[in-house]
Amino acid sequence: MISVAAQEMPLVSDRMRLAAEALGRLGWDLRSVEIDLVAGRARIALSRDNDGRLVTFDAGHGRVSVTREERVITHATVGRRGDRCPVERVSYRLLGRERFPGGVRAGLRYLANYLDDNSPSFDTLASARGALRLLLADGAAP
Repeated sequence: MISVAAQEMPLVSDRMRLAAEALGRLGWDLRSVEIDLVAGRARIALSRDNDGRLVTFDAGHGRVSVTREERVITHATVGRRGDRCPVERVSYRLLGRERFPGGVRAGLRYLANYLDDNSPSFDTLASARGALRLLLADGAAP
């Protein structure tokens, strides 16, 4: 299944769209990609809707980390007497953060393995490593 985000990307390259589709087959939605080769920074955010998982790869200024969070939805009633309505409050709970002194390659290797291992899909043709290669090739292209 191709994610809605991958279908509605009119201003992105074909490689970016293919990477989003490959990650979508694994059950992950590509939320954002920021690659700045001049400053040497990269940020990739992925989410999974079935359990609210959010994974962020962040590299820059000599540090690399992968952060895992979980979306928590609580229901509350807000308002005053006579004007009360139920609302959903969304917050994120930190599951863990891994830092990689080995550099960007070690962080991307960990991210690819994490995405493959935590994929709800059993699509053996899709690979997170290949999708991340497409993203980085697109970011490095002029």
